[in-house]
Amino acid sequence: MKKGLIILSILLVVTLLLTFTYVKTQSEQIRYYKTSFFSGAQDLIENYQFILDFEKSYLKEQNSDKKKQMLENHINLLSLSENHSDSVKALLYKQVNIDEFVELESKVRMEAGLFQSSSSDSQKQIHAKNLDEAIAKFSKFLDDGMKTNDVCLSDSC
Repeated sequence: MKKGLIILSILLVVTLLLTFTYVKTQSEQIRYYKTSFFSGAQDLIENYQFILDFEKSYLKEQNSDKKKQMLENHINLLSLSENHSDSVKALLYKQVNIDEFVELESKVRMEAGLFQSSSSDSQKQIHAKNLDEAIAKFSKFLDDGMKTNDVCLSDSC
């Protein structure tokens, strides 16, 4: 009887240790995905900011041949940011509201695309301004999500 009780106690301790290890590992995985998502999202914001800076440079450029080349480069930037966006969305689980993420990020991509398709510099200037505002909203949304999820990606946290 004592032997059975000792074996049962040992099994209980081993089971508790394995359960604790599993929960800890699962918690670490969740933390990893949260951090990876927000890190990728921050990189995506930086890419969109680069596109905005590129658009502002385009608007300042006077040489029409150079502007034509810049528009061709702009298409490539949009394509790269779309691929990056798809990678970030693949990491999205419950870190932030999915619908809001898609809505805000789509607004950013739409404004960047409208810049490309606009026929005049005045229209392009409007879309560059709208892109700046859309990036700011998207960035704030992600910053709020990081605070809610207790994720810190900089030394200043």
